[in-house]
Amino acid sequence: MSNIDSVIQQLNTISDSLAVDCPLVSTQSTLKFKPLSVTQQKQLIKNATGQALDTIKISNIINKIIIDNAEKPMQFNVIDKEGILLAMKVQNVQSSEEQQLMHKVLQTLQTLDAASSLTKTVQQHSIELQLVSPSLQRDSAINSEFIEQFKDKQLSNTDIISQYYVYDIIKYIESFKLGKDTITFTETSNAKDYAVIVHHLPASLVGLVADYAAESKQIVNKVFQEHNVPLQSSAF
Repeated sequence: MSNIDSVIQQLNTISDSLAVDCPLVSTQSTLKFKPLSVTQQKQLIKNATGQALDTIKISNIINKIIIDNAEKPMQFNVIDKEGILLAMKVQNVQSSEEQQLMHKVLQTLQTLDAASSLTKTVQQHSIELQLVSPSLQRDSAINSEFIEQFKDKQLSNTDIISQYYVYDIIKYIESFKLGKDTITFTETSNAKDYAVIVHHLPASLVGLVADYAAESKQIVNKVFQEHNVPLQSSAF
């Protein structure tokens, strides 16, 4: 076993040496990340069933890979996700033309100013919502709450997706204010209660939250589109 322990230690050292600089769009900085391990790839393959709940699980697995493979612990934003995954993938691409396109995307992301997309306030019918682009940690926590609530229910993919829409909205709401009442949406364990509130909001107001979520992601997504590079989270 001592030989195996020694080999594992050496392999971990090699993995550390292969770490790559990845752009963090939310902070206009970079951070080193280790490449995917075989164990992590197996987890992704295991859940690649095409079922709606498993797709949500894959999103959480990807979030965990990003968090675990970072050289230091920190809060990553959901808009950081695509750039990190792309940088982690570049060294495994054989085509020099494809690599060049990927590097152009990464260079653009490093200079992208997304500060204005990280927060927003929307108001309608005397209701005020403070919106925020969520961290990967919050994204995963609310996903986990959703999975736990619906894992034993015999629902179709369409039903799961429609239910998940509300939980995805919750991720972007930091606080709710109506008159003298203010509710913060910070406790992810209360996601089920927040869902009740969202269900009672005017559809037009929920639409504004959905628009904000799409717009905040589009700042990064359009860079990929301009260079004809696919979004990396969709590849899993």
